[in-house]
Amino acid sequence: MSDISIWSLIFEPITTAINGLRDEVSAVKDELHTMNLILEKIEASLPPLPAVRFIFSGQVEGQEKKENIMSLLLTDIQKATLSIAPVDAKGNAAPVQAGSVVWSAADGTLLTLTPSADGLSCDAAAAGPLGTTQVNVSADADLGDGVTTIAGTLDVTVAASQAVSLNISAGTPVNQ
Repeated sequence: MSDISIWSLIFEPITTAINGLRDEVSAVKDELHTMNLILEKIEASLPPLPAVRFIFSGQVEGQEKKENIMSLLLTDIQKATLSIAPVDAKGNAAPVQAGSVVWSAADGTLLTLTPSADGLSCDAAAAGPLGTTQVNVSADADLGDGVTTIAGTLDVTVAASQAVSLNISAGTPVNQ
């Protein structure tokens, strides 16, 4: 048998089959690409899931911003910008009803709160006295006519700042 007839008997059918498989794989890739485009359009048209909780972040003046905080330590001369990130049950960013965010301090004598216009951040300034309080924030997660309130709480401790002077006090003079 000649080399040509071996080629045509063995390798030519294999080559033809491989080329046919390549064409089928290419067609499947094209179908998958089309399906992915359709799924992206469907996903983009779905309404966002409602927010179910907040993630707090905070930045004390002159320090690095800290994400996902549970508590904050301020000295009596500091302030911090607190931020919230409403998230859905899976931890993805989720919207809240515009204008529904409300900030409050459990003890207003320890902190002064100044919310931003959009409510998603708030400056918390130590008011002077030392102690521990909580910053509370709530918002409406239902973007329609209903109300679904979600809330978050951040523990804040106001501690004494560094000493800057000394006070001398004298007892009552006595004979020696």
